[in-house]
Amino acid sequence: EQVNPDHPCSGPDNWRGSTDTSGGTPGQLNAVFDPTPDTTAPGIADVELRDSQTLAVTFSERVVASSLAADKWQLQPGIGVADLQFTGQALIRSVTVALQQPMQNQTRYELTYQGVTDCWGNALNDPERVALTYLAPEPAHRHDVLVTELMPAPEPPVALPAYEYIELRNVSDKVLALQDQQLLVDSQATALPELLLRPDTSVILTDPLGAVEFLEEGQVIGVQGLPPLINSEGRVTLRNQQGELVHTIAYRDDWYNGSFKEEGGWSLEMVDLQQPCAQGANWKPSDNPSGGTPGRPNSV
Repeated sequence: EQVNPDHPCSGPDNWRGSTDTSGGTPGQLNAVFDPTPDTTAPGIADVELRDSQTLAVTFSERVVASSLAADKWQLQPGIGVADLQFTGQALIRSVTVALQQPMQNQTRYELTYQGVTDCWGNALNDPERVALTYLAPEPAHRHDVLVTELMPAPEPPVALPAYEYIELRNVSDKVLALQDQQLLVDSQATALPELLLRPDTSVILTDPLGAVEFLEEGQVIGVQGLPPLINSEGRVTLRNQQGELVHTIAYRDDWYNGSFKEEGGWSLEMVDLQQPCAQGANWKPSDNPSGGTPGRPNSV
């Protein structure tokens, strides 16, 4: 439904799903009707660091493209903006910021900008600031990334999606490129998709069909051709681009210690991340009532 019929540049920002219990309001005043004019200047909703000289900026609302000027943007300390690149001629939601010099690794910066105007004419006259830190991806070495949780038998499900998953965790102080790792399940190798894995963060690897169901659990990626985890026993291995071993785990169903959880729906979790080579002595079935903790700290 349209929110405000008097919106000067009605578009996606001026439409919402109906809140009426019948599903819509044909022939009646729209359920989401709100004639209140927008009096707030646009801001930045998100900044993605694409590489050392490129930022992808998303605004809080659509802005007038002609209000963007490179000389109104700067990255402090001491980096000017070479160009602002965007698709569209009138109203845009995002812009690519090309910097004059590369950012330095592990350095804090402050992006300043002004002059941005929205469709209502609200202009950002005073400089706004966004803090960010540039962390360049570095190669992964032994035990920088760990396999910290496995779901070999997701059925019957307890309270998690009924899909196998592998949880990886970056336990280093480096930003690591997931696509630089190779995942092997037993002897089957799989290329991993592009993702920057920041220090002390996890990612859930699962079937593409199940990825959307894990979104509430944490950072998730659907891996095309992800090999199946054999319920009884198997090996999961990570190697870097040079073929060097990053981490490997040879799991067995007796790690459930004869518990009913072996029947399905419960994950295996690493107990102590400081002991990545301990194998079965360092793994237990999840204690979480949902059956596992994908994307979250392990329950054991």
